[in-house]
Amino acid sequence: MRASSKDEGSTKPRRTVDARGACCPLSPMELTKAVSQQEMGGEEAILSSDPNSDRDISNWVAKQGHRLAAKIPHDGFLELIVRKMEE
Repeated sequence: MRASSKDEGSTKPRRTVDARGACCPLSPMELTKAVSQQEMGGEEAILSSDPNSDRDISNWVAKQGHRLAAKIPHDGFLELIVRKMEE
């Protein structure tokens, strides 16, 4: 897995965790680490090819009090954008 930063015109940088090929719970674990390093209102994108990642990450986001800003399907993987809402 790798994480990278990119600014796509927003005022907050969006970082990406590439968890393609990894099985859950690795995706939520990597996301937990990435979000903890993000400032309030910042976004993390996670790329996951695990078929359970939509459900698992959506549940994790709800439990943590963050916001799932977008779900973007790609060929063979899903991109989920998480906005940090609470510490």
